[in-house]
Amino acid sequence: MPRVYRVTGNPTAVANIANTELLTGVSTSSGKFQITRIEIGQLTTETPTGIVVALTRYTAVTGNSGGTAITPAPVDSADSAATSTWLLSNTTAMAGTATVLAYHMMQDVVGMQEIPLPDDGLQINPSQGFQIKFVTALGAATNMTFVVTIREL
Repeated sequence: MPRVYRVTGNPTAVANIANTELLTGVSTSSGKFQITRIEIGQLTTETPTGIVVALTRYTAVTGNSGGTAITPAPVDSADSAATSTWLLSNTTAMAGTATVLAYHMMQDVVGMQEIPLPDDGLQINPSQGFQIKFVTALGAATNMTFVVTIREL
């Protein structure tokens, strides 16, 4: 049976710079995972700003370093540790062959949710990467919160 994990950050300072990586995840050479839910919100501003968010899959991953490691928490406490690795706010951006899986227009005051249907989940295959990036600047440095739920397959 697949194991389910949550990758969380609360609160996380994000600079007011376009093309800022919020979070990246990389599967192992023999593992894969599916994104089943993404929630992003903020704690700083009351002035609405429209932000374009890109959800991107990478093959032939390079870069992806310098960020803060986040350990996915198992939803079932009896499950073993997740095999995928996650980094917050990389200083060396993820690179490789990119496929944008979705663009969202996020209103920072309201936040964003991506909840794919079971057969429409965002699948990351062995040795691939996943990135959540703010394509447009935030309007001001902001404390963001997020939860990404993954299912290791």
